[in-house]
Amino acid sequence: MMSTTPISGPAPFSRSTKFNDLPDDIKKTFESIDSHIQGRIQISNELKQRKMGEEAIKGQELIRELHRELLGVSSVIQSDSLFAKDLKAKTEQAVQDTIVATNIVEGFKNPHQSAAYLKNHASFPLEFFTRVTQEMQERLQWFKNTIEQIERKLSASASQSQNTPQAISSTLQTQHAIFVSLAARTAAVDAEVQKVKTLYTQLWRAKTGSMRDPFNELDRGSGGEFGMESLQVK
Repeated sequence: MMSTTPISGPAPFSRSTKFNDLPDDIKKTFESIDSHIQGRIQISNELKQRKMGEEAIKGQELIRELHRELLGVSSVIQSDSLFAKDLKAKTEQAVQDTIVATNIVEGFKNPHQSAAYLKNHASFPLEFFTRVTQEMQERLQWFKNTIEQIERKLSASASQSQNTPQAISSTLQTQHAIFVSLAARTAAVDAEVQKVKTLYTQLWRAKTGSMRDPFNELDRGSGGEFGMESLQVK
């Protein structure tokens, strides 16, 4: 560092003094100042080469992209959480239904020992099938809404004067995914219907002692003993 002590006497150099003629301590001071200036210039040149402005813009874009991804992840997590809760509720309901159905079958097999089961759960068949019917109606409504969305999408695409190959491909892929989802859900509904039919058949056969199929038109005939009233306990 340069000394701040006032210098007495004549000045150590003038405008015409050459660098080599300066005292050593003043030479070192000037060399230090020049080195500091050159260092700052070098840093400035390096920053210019790195295009710091573009890096800042890229950083902003990366932050925006990360924010969008975080929103997407948050949405997926919320969707998975709702799905898990729904699955948990359905599993608990299925376990409860199985327990009640088992008790009813046991009541039919051993009416003297387990007659209380039949009395306590006399309304279970109606409640069970009513609940399953409502769930199926909700799914069918979802199917209807989805199909209507597809129709609106097709109508909007048809009304456009120009469609790029990319847009057509994207639309077809989306429609294919929706139809695959519909097919999977339809298969799931059909599987549940088959389970309901099997359970009802078992309950009806246990109650009536008949091996006929209550869902077979040839077995049904014109009698009314296949209805829900045949499972009611007096």
